[in-house]
Amino acid sequence: MDNSKMKNKIKINSNRLEWCLDHFNMSITNLSEKLKISLNTLEAEEVFITIKQLEKIAIFFNRNLVFFIEPDDVQENKILSPNFRTLNNQKIHLSIEVKKIIERVEKQRAIYLSILEDLEETISTEWSNYKINQNPNELVQKVRHWLNLENKNDFDSIRAQVENSGVMVILTNSYHGKWKIDKQDAIAGFSLYYENLPVIVVKKEFSTQRQSFTLLHELGHLLMHNESMIDAKDDLLSYEGKEKEANEFAGKVLIPNYYLDKIDVSRLNNSDFKDYDHYLDNFKNKWGSSRQVIMLRLLKEKKIDQQEYDNYIKFKANESVNSNLVNRSGGKRYRDKEPLKIFGKNYVKCIFDALNNNHITLSKASTYLDGLKIHDVKKLQYEL
Repeated sequence: MDNSKMKNKIKINSNRLEWCLDHFNMSITNLSEKLKISLNTLEAEEVFITIKQLEKIAIFFNRNLVFFIEPDDVQENKILSPNFRTLNNQKIHLSIEVKKIIERVEKQRAIYLSILEDLEETISTEWSNYKINQNPNELVQKVRHWLNLENKNDFDSIRAQVENSGVMVILTNSYHGKWKIDKQDAIAGFSLYYENLPVIVVKKEFSTQRQSFTLLHELGHLLMHNESMIDAKDDLLSYEGKEKEANEFAGKVLIPNYYLDKIDVSRLNNSDFKDYDHYLDNFKNKWGSSRQVIMLRLLKEKKIDQQEYDNYIKFKANESVNSNLVNRSGGKRYRDKEPLKIFGKNYVKCIFDALNNNHITLSKASTYLDGLKIHDVKKLQYEL
């Protein structure tokens, strides 16, 4: 190669680039198109690229710059955590975005624990008191009491109670960004099991009631199965194996059996589901649940039959197709508030405690708060 063309270029380890492509199920052609880097450059026997191109590749694959320069082959057991490998083996078609979010969540958890250690603070382990070693129905009642659901049952209240008990809860974004799970992606949420500070990730939805169910479903996995799990939307309707147990747990926590007695199922009329939908609104708002979860609970307790349930679900599917919902929440207009929505109040407060006690710089705080601009960091601190 012409020496003049080699100036200011760096040789990268093509085996490591190939590993990243394989890890994210990408072709080198696709990478070339996405990052606007010549295919000939990336396919060369020895890959030489500019610093700017290396930065593009590193950001895209969620790795540091040095990763691509190191001469050794990748040792997956050092790069990918046991939790990541567990989730990846459960769902073989995880999208690039979801894989990146899983790795990003693990890094965010590590930051949280590191800051807590610097502040000489400990995280609560109260959540582990509810690990199942008792009758499931007794567990449901204890969890309802723990989460104070008789008084507050909205998503934010449930999330706060779970977080205060030692579980990190992350809510993905609804607008384009690194914390967004695309609306077309089937993944609804996942949980990472650790004895200390497990993590639950909930996909942002139009309905906060759906978010509540996903949060409790993942909490069910942590309490009953003591392992990391990733769930597609269909898993939240499944009644097989561990998904059945997590769904029954979430459903009964939100809607205990004695709630169902308040519903007049005789009003369910196949010719006018819209009227029944309106009737169910009275209950979903009180119970912090969705209509579909209420209907599923009615089915499982044999208060309605399978045909009635299937007809209702078909009605809702047609209604969804015919409605052109636009998600107007959040967005970059409210950028300073996004870290609170994504990481929760406890995490954000921890970062500001570290900043105010000179354990981290303002620049570091910005990085830990999803790359907020400095003026947005200051606005967030004022609002907290």
